[in-house]
Amino acid sequence: MFPGAITLPAMLTGATDNSQLRAKGVQAYGFGPIVDEKEASGGGGAHGDDERLRESSLYKEVEFLWRSVLPLVTSK
Repeated sequence: MFPGAITLPAMLTGATDNSQLRAKGVQAYGFGPIVDEKEASGGGGAHGDDERLRESSLYKEVEFLWRSVLPLVTSK
């Protein structure tokens, strides 16, 4: 879906629901190709009062997650 994309590890400040999953022994990761309006224009502001998400990013995120998860859940 994203030719030429580079995968990089990242660490962000904030909280995630994944910590509760990991405490129960579930491997959990956060990932996704989302670009918000401020990132697209060079700003920041994730989860701020004025956070905006590109509509095209939302659709790509859903398709990306679907393509990533479906082979895992149908392999058993």
